Amino acid sequence: MKEHFVNYNQALALKELGFDEPCFGAYRSHSHFIGHLDIQYCTTNNLKQYEWLLHTLAPLKSQVFKWFRDEHNLYAEINLDSYKEPYSLKVTIKKMDATNTYVEKEFYPYDNGIGAIDNDKYEEAESACIDKLIEIIKNK
Repeated sequence: MKEHFVNYNQALALKELGFDEPCFGAYRSHSHFIGHLDIQYCTTNNLKQYEWLLHTLAPLKSQVFKWFRDEHNLYAEINLDSYKEPYSLKVTIKKMDATNTYVEKEFYPYDNGIGAIDNDKYEEAESACIDKLIEIIKNK
């Protein structure tokens, strides 16, 4: 189930960007458990109540994609690009600009010339996409 949550570094970056939604998890900050995912329903209030133990919210990836759509008008999709040989996962990030046209960024998180991508790497592509969305907002 851990693959459904953003990683610890992403959670910290999202916190800096203002992500403050109720979550099913939080990352611990207590001694040797730093960065350990603790799955329980959490809000900012929970974190304050248990600040000695819990460090930052751990949102689900789906929550993060929704937050980027709602708060920053950024839409992300991950597709198999069947026009590229060998087939590869492609990430497309779109944003509606002031003239109601989409500004698009595309990248291939695994475009290293080695070969086709295994289907089990989809979650890694989601993570790469979240990293790119965070980068876009930080560089605004």
